[in-house]
Amino acid sequence: MTRWCCIAVASAIGLECLGAPSLAAAAALAPADDDDDAYVRTVASEAAGHVKAGRYAQALAVLDRAERDRPHAVFIYVRATIEEQRGNCERAAKLYREFLGHDVPEADAHDALAGEARCREALGLPPIEASGQTPPGDPIADPASDEGDSSIDTSPPPWHTDPVGGVLAVVGAVGLGAGVALLVQSRVDRRAAEGATELQLYDDRSQRATRLNTAGIVTLSVGAALLAGGVLRYAIVARRARRPRVSLAPGWSPLGPAASATLRF
Repeated sequence: MTRWCCIAVASAIGLECLGAPSLAAAAALAPADDDDDAYVRTVASEAAGHVKAGRYAQALAVLDRAERDRPHAVFIYVRATIEEQRGNCERAAKLYREFLGHDVPEADAHDALAGEARCREALGLPPIEASGQTPPGDPIADPASDEGDSSIDTSPPPWHTDPVGGVLAVVGAVGLGAGVALLVQSRVDRRAAEGATELQLYDDRSQRATRLNTAGIVTLSVGAALLAGGVLRYAIVARRARRPRVSLAPGWSPLGPAASATLRF
């Protein structure tokens, strides 16, 4: 992305301290037929409209959509200026540092370093070193402290930890056990009825055996169905976890902005 991009977005967002010209003047520096430059201008202008109205969440949502549609390192810079504008200097400083991690033009890197320096001063942190590197253990440079760290593992949990499958399997197994117990007791009562010497005892045992047999069959059927449902659920979750997933991340190449794709199995 050419030098005009950071000038344009800084002007659009309204950071007077950057000394940027108007958005129209900055846009004139870009070739009229450059689709990428036009896209960045459009996104920056839309975000700027929300920022000027104090709608910072909407402005960041515009960037979220733009980064999904067409990732650009310059959008990291835009996000940093918005965060700085609304007073979130810690987040802004981290975004400026993230932008510097891309192969950006020297002039744009200078602007990002200046933005990071402003934010560090506002946070009461020591200035960055002359080389542009932050000291070891610095909270701004520490990836583990960044809320927006994209390295967080979002892969699905193992299939055997699925709560729905677990409930179905456990309840189904309990139902099977209860059904078997009822059927066994039914058989015991049936034998007791056959050996009864009194008519009343025979009737009581026979009726109880019939009820237990019916209850056992129903309980066994329900338990088997629930257990089968749990096994099916586990199979679906395991198959979904094995499905290859593609994740896109913004990047920078010698020819300009690019997107890197990662295929995970």
